[in-house]
Amino acid sequence: MHLTSHPKNHALPRTLLTMALFATVVIAFNAAIEIDTVVAGQTTEKAQTGDEPADSDREKVKSDKEARDKKAPASVVEMTIDYGDGAQKRFTAVPWKEGMTVQDALQFAKDHPHGVTFQSRGKGEFGFLSQIDDVKNQAGGGRNWIFYVNQERAEASFAVTTVPKAGAILWRFEEYK
Repeated sequence: MHLTSHPKNHALPRTLLTMALFATVVIAFNAAIEIDTVVAGQTTEKAQTGDEPADSDREKVKSDKEARDKKAPASVVEMTIDYGDGAQKRFTAVPWKEGMTVQDALQFAKDHPHGVTFQSRGKGEFGFLSQIDDVKNQAGGGRNWIFYVNQERAEASFAVTTVPKAGAILWRFEEYK
């Protein structure tokens, strides 16, 4: 008698196929947990289920954390852009560096994936911001972009005004008073 001619033997290949598929899913799931352990650098489902990561995995996680700590800025600056119509954009982690200007912070915001656009003219003490996103200065008696550092209105160009460590920048579209 041929193996496949018996009715009970038709179920055998399907059962083996199902078991193989299940095993593949389990292997893929375990691999995903392993990757999560290395990338996240913290306790994961694998560690919580009682499976201990290998020593090499622990070392990898430790070295990844140390690398992230070295890259983290010593301090950050916060920048808020207030459009004067109830809308604002906030950048809460602008990396601070010695001698950083308000223009440097604005450039960081421009380069951010969810950033802003801006236009300016002049350089140094003659640097003048004329537009953020689609909001242009109105000149004369209208509203213009005015900036504050630590709640004090600036008296110099944004290109030369420095930002203190852990400072706060506010760009507000308003009338100059």
